[in-house]
Amino acid sequence: MENTIAIVPRNDSVPQASSVGSPAESKAANAPTSAAPQPNPDIPPMGLAMRSIIVAIANTEKRERVAQYWRSKDYSVLAAANGLQVLDELMDALLGEVYVDATPMLLIVDDVLPGVLGRTIVDGVRDLGWTTPIVLIGGRARVGDDWTIALPEGCTDAVLHESAQALAKRSAANAITAEPAAEKTMPLATTLGLLGFRWSSHDDRFELCPPIESNNCLWSGTLTSWAANIHPKDRALVGRRFLRFANGQLKRLLVEVRWRAHFGRYRWVEIRGHKQPNQMIVGVVVDIDRVKRRQLRSAREAQRDGMTDLCNRKEFERRLGMRAKHTRDFGMLFLDLNGFKPINDALGHLAGDELLRQVGERLRQCVRQNDLVGRLGGDEFGVLITGPLGANRLIEVERRIHVAIGRPFTIAKHTFVMSTSIGSVDARTVSGSVVELWQAADVAMYRQKRGSHLVPLQA
Repeated sequence: MENTIAIVPRNDSVPQASSVGSPAESKAANAPTSAAPQPNPDIPPMGLAMRSIIVAIANTEKRERVAQYWRSKDYSVLAAANGLQVLDELMDALLGEVYVDATPMLLIVDDVLPGVLGRTIVDGVRDLGWTTPIVLIGGRARVGDDWTIALPEGCTDAVLHESAQALAKRSAANAITAEPAAEKTMPLATTLGLLGFRWSSHDDRFELCPPIESNNCLWSGTLTSWAANIHPKDRALVGRRFLRFANGQLKRLLVEVRWRAHFGRYRWVEIRGHKQPNQMIVGVVVDIDRVKRRQLRSAREAQRDGMTDLCNRKEFERRLGMRAKHTRDFGMLFLDLNGFKPINDALGHLAGDELLRQVGERLRQCVRQNDLVGRLGGDEFGVLITGPLGANRLIEVERRIHVAIGRPFTIAKHTFVMSTSIGSVDARTVSGSVVELWQAADVAMYRQKRGSHLVPLQA
């Protein structure tokens, strides 16, 4: 994240500061001086560090118009289309990578936003104790919230800019004149990124505490009540690991789970613990969200086809092999597009890539959520139909795919229809290995392909 800087509107009555290389640097050198005290660069600012403005408005035209207004006044602006982008921008402060108060100078948000509602963002910011100025469009401010201005949904740009400017100026003056408090220099990581815990298996008393040796208790309750903030899919795992470790069935306590943090978002944490006398387990909860998500993203990318976002051939074969080890109640479809090469040659590779993406999306819509669709290479696709199959399950899926692929495609201003050849195999009818199952589907596909044809391109 870039260094935290103070940015205020160009106004003779308020001092202006910027970091080296910022757009306001040349203006700051000639700006009139003020008697107001300048913040000490070695002390984290109190209240608000005015680094940037976030404009989160659902309407694209209005969002860009408002963002451009503030950019024209030399502010650093993030234009966000949904609430998740706003949370991502605030996450560095939540992780303690910047000081708690190093939040954006101003938030301009719609009450109704895709992903996360604007009102949820406002509540989360206020629950953290931040005094970030917020202009909420189309919603209501909390009672007693002096740092949120609620405007009607149809307010004009002039009213919006005037209200935001007044709130930003007041906040800027407050940030510059405030005296920094010593406790404000502690990053939020001490309460989110790294936590200590103590658990007595004798009376099931669980305490969250600072990560260093301390008798202070930040929260206390039972192991079950603490685990209520853990993702439902990970909750049982935590309980089992703690109990098995306490009973001596595990040599060490080490588990990665998703923990609900600020704004209701789940973050990956690593729980480590060791035993002490009197049936006490002590340890730490470490935020590993960024590393874990990077690992998961890398693993996912290794399994996906970059063009269609379907699984690739290697992952499809792995999943097929795993399914065959446990049951034979499944089916496989192997399909090939008829006449793909002429389209690719006539319209170009970009059009061919777009066709493959559209085909992949249509295939997804033809199967259930727990079925698997993969691109096996070129214009070949595979579908793994999980059981129970039922009497006509494969026939129904095959018919659905033929209908879906037979609908017209419009790519590069050309409209055309095409067909596909499908080889389907019920694993219960093939007693051999996965290789033999694959061969049976391949033979069935080429048998059908001999009678297929492509409808010519149409303007």
